[in-house]
Amino acid sequence: MPDSFPKVIEVLRKEGLLVEAVGSQQSAVNNQNGIFDITRQSLTFPASKSAAMQTMARAETGGLLLLAYSNMRGYGDIHPTVGELRVGYIPVRINHPHTGKPFAIGEVKVTEAEVIAKFTGKDGMPKFTLGYGLCFGHNETKAISMAVLDRAMQAEEPKMVSENQEFVLSHIDGIESMGFCNHYKLPHHITFQSDLDRLRKTQEKSEVESQVPGVKK
Repeated sequence: MPDSFPKVIEVLRKEGLLVEAVGSQQSAVNNQNGIFDITRQSLTFPASKSAAMQTMARAETGGLLLLAYSNMRGYGDIHPTVGELRVGYIPVRINHPHTGKPFAIGEVKVTEAEVIAKFTGKDGMPKFTLGYGLCFGHNETKAISMAVLDRAMQAEEPKMVSENQEFVLSHIDGIESMGFCNHYKLPHHITFQSDLDRLRKTQEKSEVESQVPGVKK
């Protein structure tokens, strides 16, 4: 058995059949130096590729699948072919505090997916487009969903929610969305009282106007 297997994606790339990136919401920030750290920097839009990948990697699988499935069903146009789907361990490397040289401190299991999507005729040469996903653990559904959304968010003119980077990345964090939902269990006396006062005054005004001849409601 060989030590490693070549990637299908690399074969397509060598034959010139694959586009690395198309015009997208990420294009303006994909070439920035360094890797964006969403744990230390607030997510801004358009988000870089690294920021989008980090956000999706820590997102809830169900949320990712919902949006990816909507795109594949027809609320979008990404009907992918899985080019690569791999599960394995990768080393975790950090820079030594004294020497500055990188060294491995352990390894972590990840799932990687690369999906081949529709043709693009940009620059007059039709080619395949690519979506990428990588997440912790053995979770093929999440990795494929990530790859589909990665490709969907490359849309030049987003028309569906699954193509809108800000919508996708702002709504797939399960912890954040659950916390926002559950906070409604807390009393909202002030805001509700304000709505209640406005509603009562509006109804009183409508009743008065309905009793005055010639006054439209």
